[in-house]
Amino acid sequence: MSPGPDPDTGRFVIATAWECVACDVQGRSLDDGEAACWNCDGQVTVTARPSVRLDEV
Repeated sequence: MSPGPDPDTGRFVIATAWECVACDVQGRSLDDGEAACWNCDGQVTVTARPSVRLDEV
């Protein structure tokens, strides 16, 4: 089975879903930089990198 077509880059953005084990919080970042915890600014574990439609953001 081959993967489906790539999404139209003009209508989607890649999000980063993450979890901070130290703070027991989760978050989502839309920027291209390294994800960091919003609570402690520490390292996080990336749990998903979904493409999200711009009209859903």
